Amino acid sequence: MESVVNFILKNYDLETIDLPDVKHEEKRLSETYKYQLENLLILVKKLGFKSIYILVDRIDETEQTGNNPEATYKLIQPLIKDLELLGLKGYGFKFFLWDKIELKTIRTAIVISTNRDKN
Repeated sequence: MESVVNFILKNYDLETIDLPDVKHEEKRLSETYKYQLENLLILVKKLGFKSIYILVDRIDETEQTGNNPEATYKLIQPLIKDLELLGLKGYGFKFFLWDKIELKTIRTAIVISTNRDKN
């Protein structure tokens, strides 16, 4: 929000402003994707479904990855290491990953997640 306001002010040769409260609000909204997923699950359950499955495929075929195993891993890494996200109740994640990706690291993340679920 602040960047849009300051862009407009700059176009009119006006001094830019600092909107700390708006920055805080933007940050809070951007950090609530898990909250949004929980709300989505509530809606889906009202429609009669029990869960949501998220299938992630063709990660290595994007412009950012360009069939590069290292770039593919860098793209998927935040998701596979976010145990809080992967452990959201009512959600299942399935990753269809290229066999050239750093499998040792991925297996470690899966083992950690599996062990956490057993406790």
